[in-house]
Amino acid sequence: MFHAVSQSATECAQQLWRYRPNVPMHVWVAPRPPFGYAETNARRIKEKILQKNEMTAFLIRIDRETGRRGAEKDWALDASCQIEAQRNWSINNLRADLRSLLSEMGNRIISAGDSSDEGASRWMKAAGIAIDEEHYRKVANAE
Repeated sequence: MFHAVSQSATECAQQLWRYRPNVPMHVWVAPRPPFGYAETNARRIKEKILQKNEMTAFLIRIDRETGRRGAEKDWALDASCQIEAQRNWSINNLRADLRSLLSEMGNRIISAGDSSDEGASRWMKAAGIAIDEEHYRKVANAE
């Protein structure tokens, strides 16, 4: 089960392939990220990073000619933002991206349906609540 929160398609595929035997796998991927879509524009990601660092001036250098803020190693920040943008795109589109990646890896995909199953949805929600309650109980009773 992949919820499209923090793992890209390549990370999901790597996790699946840690189990070596060639057996059928049943993979469920959330239709969309539960906490909303992440930014996929590298320029906007960079602007946000620079704005966050305005107060501390940790990464920042100021261009003497234009007064514009930038990073000390601008090329490294640009590369990092490109990677984050691509990763965010994969997370935002995890269902399609993982399906495509698994197909490219030679897997035969048999879709169990992309439509909404209300019964399964209620069951998954109840299972999530039960798991959370058990976790809270164990934490509360821990020494």
